[in-house]
Amino acid sequence: MEINITIIIQILIFLFLFFYLSKILFYPLNKLLQERYNRINGKKIEAQKINKNLITQENIIKEKIFSAKKEGNIVFEQLKKDGSIFKEQLIISAKEVAKNKIDINTVKIENEILLIRKELLKNSHHIVRSIIVKLINKKLINK
Repeated sequence: MEINITIIIQILIFLFLFFYLSKILFYPLNKLLQERYNRINGKKIEAQKINKNLITQENIIKEKIFSAKKEGNIVFEQLKKDGSIFKEQLIISAKEVAKNKIDINTVKIENEILLIRKELLKNSHHIVRSIIVKLINKKLINK
């Protein structure tokens, strides 16, 4: 196996090009790719922080919604209870008013009955006389 001078020159040219291109092309390209990689990782980390923050905010909002619903249910039940109590009081009040009116009208009716009885007693002898006269007249007519 012979080593030819052209092979040595080609190896030297290759090494020269490799080191020259490494400084001029590969190093800047590698640096550019590293910067891009760092930017992308920075944005990924920032996105993860934002996502974590959003999840935290979402959980806080869910807790507030749950708390508001719970409080709303408590208020609703209290209002329902208060409404039921108010309804019962209103019914009791209406019953009392109705009872008072019935009592007043019962007294008025009883007074009217008493007046009518007095009037009947006062006029009863006229009524009895009138009935007797009619009966007698009927018997006389029928005979």
